Amino acid sequence: MAPKAATKMAAPAVDSQLIAQTLSTGLRGFEAFKLGLAQGEWQDFLAMLADDFEFYFPVGQYKGHHQGKAKAQEFFSYVREVYNQGLHVVELLRLTANETTIVFEFRDEGLLRGELYRNRVTVSWDIRDGKIASYREYFGSDGKSN
Repeated sequence: MAPKAATKMAAPAVDSQLIAQTLSTGLRGFEAFKLGLAQGEWQDFLAMLADDFEFYFPVGQYKGHHQGKAKAQEFFSYVREVYNQGLHVVELLRLTANETTIVFEFRDEGLLRGELYRNRVTVSWDIRDGKIASYREYFGSDGKSN
């Protein structure tokens, strides 16, 4: 019996215009996000959030799923308080995007309540209608970080 020929599957269609829009919004958002981390100025980032914004954070008092821009403002005010001398993105390790989602993997450093803090972080944002509709954050040590 002859071996069965492999069937080629068509690659899914890619909408490069939607990817470009997601990249554009995501990159503007990341600049505002870095400013918020470094200087505690979150207004530009918060202005980019969709009205029905939701976010997930992995640990601490904000662990879990949260909804609404008011809750986001509360969370980022907390970040400002905890890193009152700023948290700085020192290296962007990876940037990935598709039609609706952009993911940033980076290393950051700063003082966490006065103690040296270094980490490797990934944030994933869903983009909808030129706004950041959702935010998920993941982090952990990479051997270079705490």
